[in-house]
Amino acid sequence: AAPLLGQMLRRLPGEIAPILPEVVTAVVARVSSARQPNLIAALMSIFARLAHADCDALIGLLAQMPVPPPGGTAETGEDGVAPSRNALELVLRAWCAYQPDVQGAFDIKLTTSALATLLASGNPALDAVGVRGELVIET
Repeated sequence: AAPLLGQMLRRLPGEIAPILPEVVTAVVARVSSARQPNLIAALMSIFARLAHADCDALIGLLAQMPVPPPGGTAETGEDGVAPSRNALELVLRAWCAYQPDVQGAFDIKLTTSALATLLASGNPALDAVGVRGELVIET
């Protein structure tokens, strides 16, 4: 489904635009419920295409979109990180966790450059996103 949706976004942007919030909501719901790394990695290509098309609009849409409650407790999720408060956190956490599972040279380039575009945007909504990993302190 992800490759088909990716091609639809690429080839039919005008026709997809009116239903884009619903499409993004559906993909976020699928990312939230998916347990297979290869499926989650494939879904990241959808967000990558959207990030390349309009980075700030994607961040704004995801930041205001709620997510289904995750597994784990109210204070911390299954991975020891606080549960996602919005779809932006959910997507970026999944993206960082499953980027190594992305298959194919084109998809690797697409998702890596889109993630770099998101981070380089300097959007303040990104400051509130916490991902699993070690804190890097600049000296």
